[in-house]
Amino acid sequence: MQYLYYCKELLLEFNASKSFYAVFVTPTSLPQLCVGSDLLEWSSSIKYLGVGFTAGKYLKVDFVSVRHKCYTACNSVFSNCYGISEMIQLQLQELYCLPLLTYAFPALNVNATQIQQLNVCWNCVYRKKIHYNKWESVKRCVKSLGHIR
Repeated sequence: MQYLYYCKELLLEFNASKSFYAVFVTPTSLPQLCVGSDLLEWSSSIKYLGVGFTAGKYLKVDFVSVRHKCYTACNSVFSNCYGISEMIQLQLQELYCLPLLTYAFPALNVNATQIQQLNVCWNCVYRKKIHYNKWESVKRCVKSLGHIR
């Protein structure tokens, strides 16, 4: 309870309706946690600095919202670049959209399946621009253009 003393001393206030806790193990029963007299909600997923995490036996990074943001940004670039060369459009995608997909990536513990999902997302950007089908590989095209992979 010493933290409450420091919070009061520093004039910090917590809003229990905007706070929650997550447990990253499989608990038999979850204890009730309070901030002041307000109970905190339990959540199976959290978002920290734009990166989603899912609770369970192990901490799992959730890339669903990351991929969604990337697709949204890519569609925005494509819709606002009508009449601009394809090479410039792809460079804009790398400049504005790729950072959304790779944000915080070096600090995250990801598995091969998650890396593959992010690769599929990025490959879809190229497929859309060069009119390839989902089953066609864009690897040779990307390498020949000299773009980041």
